[in-house]
Amino acid sequence: MAAKAGSDEIMSFVTLVQSVGPSCAEWGFELLRKLRLADLPDELHGEVLAALNPYQAPRVDPPLATVRHVLDALVKVPEIKIDHHGGGFERTVKLYPRAIYDFVLKRAARYETLGQKAPYQVVPHDILARFRLEGLSADADFDKICGFLWEKMMGKVPEHMRYVWRELFQGIVLDRVDFWLPKLTEAVKAATLLKQLRELMEVIHFDGSLIVFFFPDFTRAVLQRADDLEGIEGYESMRTTLYVVSGPRSRSGTNGELNKDKDYVEAEAVKAATTHAADSVLGPFYRWVVEVEQHEREQSRKRYQADMASLDEE
Repeated sequence: MAAKAGSDEIMSFVTLVQSVGPSCAEWGFELLRKLRLADLPDELHGEVLAALNPYQAPRVDPPLATVRHVLDALVKVPEIKIDHHGGGFERTVKLYPRAIYDFVLKRAARYETLGQKAPYQVVPHDILARFRLEGLSADADFDKICGFLWEKMMGKVPEHMRYVWRELFQGIVLDRVDFWLPKLTEAVKAATLLKQLRELMEVIHFDGSLIVFFFPDFTRAVLQRADDLEGIEGYESMRTTLYVVSGPRSRSGTNGELNKDKDYVEAEAVKAATTHAADSVLGPFYRWVVEVEQHEREQSRKRYQADMASLDEE
């Protein structure tokens, strides 16, 4: 029945698998693997993923073959939205990170074929956190994976794929500091244009990035190269770029004050400025970041006060 099922019947079977208990979970996963899941409407992908984590059988692991069958059926879906309630995707990330890696590579290949204008997002969308695949570091091919993603990110690829490869690199390789830091530092030193240098900084641009504070030797190399290329104008342009690629992608506040989960850049800059106070390159840079943060904080308060005053006048 499963192999011949129509879309309505397939969805009924998926719902059944979501509800199986521990004693028949293995049977449920085998059933899931028999279904033509690609026939389901794209908007039901969350239900399919939820079937990998049956509500009553959270301790029974889905077989790899079933997981790959599910993921292959979802390559065509324009946007994979992560459902933390169902937990099927999260569970798969922990159990089979290589399967998720292969999945996003297939999605990348599809997007490259579809082209820039296609409404398609390669990396699964998680509103709670950025894409991470930490467990992949245990894979026997991890060194090759790091090298492959570096070459893709730094090589000549279609314009619409640049962000894709960078996002995958950030989510998979950034914890492997011994791999990327020397390579990126060498790329910085080899840059011949300020534009190239600025593009390289996108590698460390992600929500919550504090790389410019945690790796001061790298930061110094960037600022010095900018100065070598275009003097004081290059230095000032690059310090702005380093500031922009750091911290939260967006900030939110209450009553003119930054929310605590978004307010940490100044504290890191103060620590760095204290540690490198005597450094002729880093000291001025970190102190400048502190000044910018304090200025932005004061401007936010003034805007809030002005808004409140305008409401009182009404």
